[in-house]
Amino acid sequence: MLKHLLLLPITMLLAGAWVQNAGPAGFDPAKPTAIDAERSEWFDGGSRIILEEGVQISQPGIILTADQMEIEFVPGTQEIKQLTAIGRVRYATADGNAIAGDRALYSGSEALLTVTGNVVVVQQTQVATGDQLIYNTETGAIRMTGGEEGRVRALITPQEGV
Repeated sequence: MLKHLLLLPITMLLAGAWVQNAGPAGFDPAKPTAIDAERSEWFDGGSRIILEEGVQISQPGIILTADQMEIEFVPGTQEIKQLTAIGRVRYATADGNAIAGDRALYSGSEALLTVTGNVVVVQQTQVATGDQLIYNTETGAIRMTGGEEGRVRALITPQEGV
């Protein structure tokens, strides 16, 4: 499900699954998608794009930001082969879910999103930190690992009415 980027109009099926509770359809291809960057360069006949300087990709209620993003497509298609986001990577939804890290890599063929470096995950009032997060966008499975200390830390707060 998380494999295509339509170029005209630009509609992104990306990153909606970054937060487990949001599910793999966070970015909706039927909704308008805004892409904002200081610079963009297209290579290889449009099969690769580099976006730089304060990159933002958003739909109503969802935003993905990074200092730089590179999107590589399967040759001859608009299917995302790989997306790399570098520097101050942030993904957030209007319902309070967010992921932050230094770098993110999405592999379309494996349906895996890997976020590394100072990873912070926020789901409502719950917070977890670690050095690496691996998210399977098809199954919803999340694995988080610690850094040098080898620790994942979490703050779990009681929810009212549960």
